[in-house]
Amino acid sequence: MKSRSAAHTQTRDRGSPPPNAPDHSPDMSGKKVDVLEVMEIAISVFALGLAVVLVVLGVVLRYSIGFSNPVFEEITRYAIIWGMFAASSRLMRHNGHITIDVLLVRLPRAWQAALRTMAMLAGTFFCGLLVVYGAQLVLQSYTLGATSQSSLRVPMWLPQLAVPLGGATLLVRFLQELARQLCDLRLAVTGEPEGGE
Repeated sequence: MKSRSAAHTQTRDRGSPPPNAPDHSPDMSGKKVDVLEVMEIAISVFALGLAVVLVVLGVVLRYSIGFSNPVFEEITRYAIIWGMFAASSRLMRHNGHITIDVLLVRLPRAWQAALRTMAMLAGTFFCGLLVVYGAQLVLQSYTLGATSQSSLRVPMWLPQLAVPLGGATLLVRFLQELARQLCDLRLAVTGEPEGGE
């Protein structure tokens, strides 16, 4: 029994998460794969990578042979929009967004859980608005046949589609986090430990 306790302490000392910490890392062994997260990674890496390539290419061409094409800037803007929505959703999954909790950590556990739950409810409501109004914008642009004013004449509903789709993925992540916060709130109100022990 003593050796098991020592081994457990040694494992914790190496920086491993506590036993009751949620595991958000994707398991690529086939047992547990978050399909939405794989899509978020693929879209954000491709879109932001494309934006970087186009920016570098535009700078090199401008200063080497004096060639400048506004198409590069237009595609870069669209790629950044798509990439940021996808990256924001993944950051939400891993609690990677900036939070100011200098006062929150001084409150009792029940108040912390209640305020975090309210924040998740507000985020869920905002993402719902993004989905609804973004879908209306896309439908309007598609119906009117709106295109960009550049030589590409990109149908505007394509870049605008990032708003409702990105809002939908963020909505899923907010709902997942809201469920966790509601569980934590219940435990805090009833006085149970976080690990359920």
